Amino acid sequence: MEGLKGRVPSKESLIMDGKLFNALSDPIRLQILHALKIIDLCPCLLKEIAELSDSKLSYHLSILEDAGLITASPRKRWRIYMLTKQARSLMESQSKSISTNV
Repeated sequence: MEGLKGRVPSKESLIMDGKLFNALSDPIRLQILHALKIIDLCPCLLKEIAELSDSKLSYHLSILEDAGLITASPRKRWRIYMLTKQARSLMESQSKSISTNV
């Protein structure tokens, strides 16, 4: 039994996995990630791309940040959102997976 328990991820690790899978389970958040894969963007442009209100965009950005998929950098009066290394890696592996399955 101890050998089995030792192979199961910790609760902390599973909590982070849950946040990641939750963040990736929504088409709007995937749309935001794809846009950020192309170029770093301010909220005003993300709002137009995703066709969301300010509050809805803020909600989705918060989930993506909490999952470690995006980060924001303050520039003058703006916050510019960009993918993290983890998100870039996930997006690249997803692209490769899709292209090999087509």
